[in-house]
Amino acid sequence: MKAAVLRGQRDLRVEEVDNPTLSATDVLVKVRACGVCMTDLHMFTWEFPVQTPVILGHEFSGEIVRIGNGVGGIREGERVAVDPILSCGNCSSCAAGRDNLCTNARSIGGAGNVVMNGAFAEYVSVPVNSIGRIPSTISFDQGAFIEPLGCCVHGLDKSRVKAGETVVLIGAGVNGLLLLQLARLAGASTTIVVDMKPERLDLAKKLGADAVLNPSDSDVTEQVKRLTDHEGADLCIECVGSPSTTKQALKLVKPGGRVTIFGVSPVNAEMNFSPFDVYFREIEINGTYAITHASFRRSLALLSTNRIDVTSLITDRLGLNEIRRAFELAEKKEGLKKMIYP
Repeated sequence: MKAAVLRGQRDLRVEEVDNPTLSATDVLVKVRACGVCMTDLHMFTWEFPVQTPVILGHEFSGEIVRIGNGVGGIREGERVAVDPILSCGNCSSCAAGRDNLCTNARSIGGAGNVVMNGAFAEYVSVPVNSIGRIPSTISFDQGAFIEPLGCCVHGLDKSRVKAGETVVLIGAGVNGLLLLQLARLAGASTTIVVDMKPERLDLAKKLGADAVLNPSDSDVTEQVKRLTDHEGADLCIECVGSPSTTKQALKLVKPGGRVTIFGVSPVNAEMNFSPFDVYFREIEINGTYAITHASFRRSLALLSTNRIDVTSLITDRLGLNEIRRAFELAEKKEGLKKMIYP
């Protein structure tokens, strides 16, 4: 089969490889769509070093073409999405229901201590308990969004959005725009989106943002105060992955407010902030990492009922042979979701 194999730092090659092997409890999935994630880019550049050779790709959907001899209740031809985090079920994190923090986790094509071959390939072998059936009413493109949307569902859970709250989202990339829609569904009365790209702010408006702010045009802190009767936001979700925007998030929330760090900063990035300010204003700072099994299932339900618009976020559709182009666009931060069709 054809696959895009990462063989070293920035060394990504489309080549012929052996078809995946299938254990008794695995199913073989023919990949129909796989999104390029910033995590893929981080591994491509070795921001997150990964043992090579390896096939990346963890946001995907497809159809089952072969079934392990120990699998029951599944048929060939079924359409599925895949939860890429394979947790052990036995460690203290798993026992606490925080399987995304499993100390023994393996990952299908994504960042993790152990990275298994992923879905920038014609076929991928996955454990049967990692799949979720997708209905014929949604496309394979939508199915490929179940993983990133699941990460956002988990992030919103950690953020504890309440009806009637004001939510600021810094960054109108794919995840920022998914979180915008989820915050509105959760009952946020006012959503404010901050980004420097006018086309992304225009899309945020179309997806329901109550206000959009461009730091190039105005003082974001002053504008948020103006929009909140000089109180500040109840919640600010940082979706960029930058120490500077994380510091900004702390300024945008009111006393008793919450900050969620969703964006992935460089591994060695550091920032200075005032512990006294956090103490005196009782600011909560939350981290949110990856996807849980529960948020994967809820994401599947949301997309299956068309409650979230994901197709508007796809700006580039490329074949497997064009995957280098997808990574080039992602590194330049051009467009939004790049979808690969092996």
